[in-house]
Amino acid sequence: MYGGKTMGEFINVCSGAGFETLPANQVDAILYNVPQAIENKTSIANTHALIDEAKPKILFQDSGGFQLHQALVKGEKITFDPTKDVMEHKILNLTPHHLITAAKIFAPHIMISLDNPIPKIENATPAAKAIKFLEHHGFNLRWAKDTSRLRSKYCPDTKLFVPVQCYSVDQLNHFLDDFGDTPCDGFSIPVRNHDPVEIAIFMLRLHQTGCRMVHILGTFTFRMIALASYFARNFFDFVSIDCTLWRSDAELSKYYWPVDLRSVRLLDEYSIDESVENICRCPWCQKKTFTMIKNMPYAEKSGFLRRHNYWVIEESMRECYTHAETAFSLKNFLSQHSGRKEEIKNIHNFLSMFEHLKGEKPETVIELLDKAFC
Repeated sequence: MYGGKTMGEFINVCSGAGFETLPANQVDAILYNVPQAIENKTSIANTHALIDEAKPKILFQDSGGFQLHQALVKGEKITFDPTKDVMEHKILNLTPHHLITAAKIFAPHIMISLDNPIPKIENATPAAKAIKFLEHHGFNLRWAKDTSRLRSKYCPDTKLFVPVQCYSVDQLNHFLDDFGDTPCDGFSIPVRNHDPVEIAIFMLRLHQTGCRMVHILGTFTFRMIALASYFARNFFDFVSIDCTLWRSDAELSKYYWPVDLRSVRLLDEYSIDESVENICRCPWCQKKTFTMIKNMPYAEKSGFLRRHNYWVIEESMRECYTHAETAFSLKNFLSQHSGRKEEIKNIHNFLSMFEHLKGEKPETVIELLDKAFC
């Protein structure tokens, strides 16, 4: 968790962790998922145990919209009955009421409203994307409004973030117009259909509406951390990101390089010359060569890499945030610590153009950035 009174907080939300796979003795924020957390008494007890073990300063509740999306893709049966349990005979049954049930049990600091995620469609025409957006828009609008109403009634102390499921700025404007003045505290931006620059433009548009809190769902990329750190440092009160790759990549024996976040697989068929120094400053890498790490037993190595990868992500966020006062200061830091020259150039070009346009009308800024980079 980085930031203070004069700058926004930049939060790494631990997602995808279990009791046995926590990446640290204490995490700043952790996320649980409604369908998994309240499926039965055992899952409720396990979620309580995970929260107690992680000792988070901020507790996030995710709605389970991704599980809904997966079930739809697989053609599985789904129901929406608020009077029944969230899982009925292994069938997902999910409504805003189930989110409130979970919130009353676990008392999260932040909850995300129920949504029906738009699918990732490759090489689709704007018309095809517009149709998909409209197919999902009615569900997402109603569920967002219902979750907001129920939150205000039953757990008003929990902050509410609303997912924006859209492919373009025009569709984001459509959603915001229809959402109107429905009470919420921030927005959640899924990354499935966007590159980091597109997400940054969405963040700018949300900021123009008065939004000061945003969660970026499902990414830990180098570019996204760099861009998000700039907006956390200069515009928002609160920016958080989450992703489960720190854990799944560890299970594939992937080692994250500090700050740069490139990964290398530490397996027998891959070799790193002994002359390559392990420059990582994390507590787990001390006095360890890459050969030593590679030769660990699989279970030990997976545990080591979970902790290392998570620490490296947090360190990257911390360093980017510290140096993100301006586009130029961020560029200088990234250039000194990463070989991703083209990505750094793109980050700097976007932020420099944005800084140059600060005196323009908000709608002009969005239009010009959208045309230039999307």
